[in-house]
Amino acid sequence: MLGLTRFLGFCVVVGGLTLSGCGSANISNPPDTANASVDTASTPVDVTSAIDATSDPVDLSPSVDTAVDMSGGGDLVQDVTEGVLAIDACLLTELDGEVTCVSEMSLDWGVIEPGTSTNGSVQLTNVGNLDAELISVTWSQGGESVEHELLTFSVLSAGDDAGDLPVVVVSGGALTVEVQVAAGFEPGALPVDAVTFILAADSGEEDVVVLSLTGSIADCAVGIANCDDDWSNGCEVDTLTSSEHCGSCATVCSVNNGTVACEDGACVSSCDEGWEGSSCETNIDECSGETSPCDANAACTDSDGSFSCACNEGY
Repeated sequence: MLGLTRFLGFCVVVGGLTLSGCGSANISNPPDTANASVDTASTPVDVTSAIDATSDPVDLSPSVDTAVDMSGGGDLVQDVTEGVLAIDACLLTELDGEVTCVSEMSLDWGVIEPGTSTNGSVQLTNVGNLDAELISVTWSQGGESVEHELLTFSVLSAGDDAGDLPVVVVSGGALTVEVQVAAGFEPGALPVDAVTFILAADSGEEDVVVLSLTGSIADCAVGIANCDDDWSNGCEVDTLTSSEHCGSCATVCSVNNGTVACEDGACVSSCDEGWEGSSCETNIDECSGETSPCDANAACTDSDGSFSCACNEGY
């Protein structure tokens, strides 16, 4: 029986020949019952020639692309960082002279005076690991998009105007969006109840932020009115003192012969001498009275707003 010891860096089996790699290996031929005597000086076994040259080569390279952690028993390790788009939104509110970030995304403007603008500011912080873009800011009412020239917004980045959409907000960065309802809506409920912000990453992921809105436009208070049908300047007329809109729009205080003023919403006139009536339109005939304004020896002649006296003949 022939015993050979070799150190081989691989392990194969060819026919009856066993080659054990990765350490010392015993290479042995099965017993030859026909020839029990073996010449120990025989030529050493040629491992190369023992492998059929026509056989397919043995591929000793790893057959998988996944890395193998050899320190823990060969467990597979997959080190993949997942891209995440995440936006943290808050409402900027001034309390006691300090601006705070309130997480409740609901803005109540209360009752807004006619002719007055109102606004609110939202901070959008990118807390994910993907850069994103603010691609849309949409006003809506009952889920339906609303477009109006009085509904506007502006985007700030680091305190500066960021320009038109889309606006980039990098991972860890933030944008401030100011939404504004300009003066000009007529009294009643606001025509919008929400503003929706949509941010998107290059991967196609989107994050949607919704700001709820409540509020209304007040009616004109007593004593003032909107007489030019332009709600952008609100209730512009004081109807308690305006001689052009005294008491109500288009009620004009005027007199023909005298002066007039609007006092507490009513026209108060003062007629010139010789005139009477609500508009001082009636001439007073001073000569028709029981007592003449002229001397007893004079004749009285009436005229519009006046009279004249002429001495009788001989006087």
